[in-house]
Amino acid sequence: MKKIFTTLLLSALVLGQINAQTFSFEASEGFTLGDINGQQGWISTPATDTNLEGQEITDTRASHGDRSLMITADTRFGVQEGPVAGAFYDMAEPTDATDGFIQFDFYYDSVNSGNYALDLVNLDELLLVSRTLITESGNLAIVKEENGQLFIVETVKVTAGSWHTIRLEFMSTGINTSLDGELVDVAALVSDVPYTQLRFVHDNNPNAVAYFDNVGINEVLATEEVVLTEKVQLYPNPVHDVLNIVSGSEVKSVEVYTFLGQKMNLKNANSKLDFSSLPSGVYIVKVETENGVTSHKVVKK
Repeated sequence: MKKIFTTLLLSALVLGQINAQTFSFEASEGFTLGDINGQQGWISTPATDTNLEGQEITDTRASHGDRSLMITADTRFGVQEGPVAGAFYDMAEPTDATDGFIQFDFYYDSVNSGNYALDLVNLDELLLVSRTLITESGNLAIVKEENGQLFIVETVKVTAGSWHTIRLEFMSTGINTSLDGELVDVAALVSDVPYTQLRFVHDNNPNAVAYFDNVGINEVLATEEVVLTEKVQLYPNPVHDVLNIVSGSEVKSVEVYTFLGQKMNLKNANSKLDFSSLPSGVYIVKVETENGVTSHKVVKK
């Protein structure tokens, strides 16, 4: 069986400092229908002496706008041992996987059509940073590492024939993975290094057909805060309903934001925040006391 010899040693494209990116693969973004290879910093999987075919910008279906990225089997090659065939995007610079998020819309025609994945890799050290799978049986799965061994943990079903939103939120403790707004897994990174390349891939099953759209990549920049002499504590974290705020000085104001910067209007009674109405995800809570302001990441389950 003919195998794809993919190389990790690719030159990173220097595009400049980018803190937030969105790909809907539209004409307005400079994309044209057809092969993704060479378009706007994207390439298809390098093989022995060529690049894969069948990784295309299409107007067959889309969750946002008129187009999406379609990844399908290249019939010149056989089924691979894992997801390696697809479309790759080089980050402008090594990107820290302990802050920010990646979100994308995903559609596949049917189960038993192969395995699909979002891979984050570090080309400089040839390491897998993270892998999020939609398995052949239709489950959302996460690759995890323990004692040097990799294993797959399957979570919830991803229904074929409809669009779904998958979101990875990066924290210092690992990755929170959500499907359609519901938190389904919290896991550590496979490798604790920055990622330099993003990949939407499949295992080249002859029945493989999947679509990716509305891809958002957001690296949250650190902001300078006043260092307080006393500690501000928020608990429980993760939170289901009420978040308690404890401070050694008077709390003057509390603000809650999504990772996209949208301010949320929550009831604050005696330093108790009601999170019950918010969808699952990661939020930034800013607490102002008479001594300054601190920011805290809070996970809503």
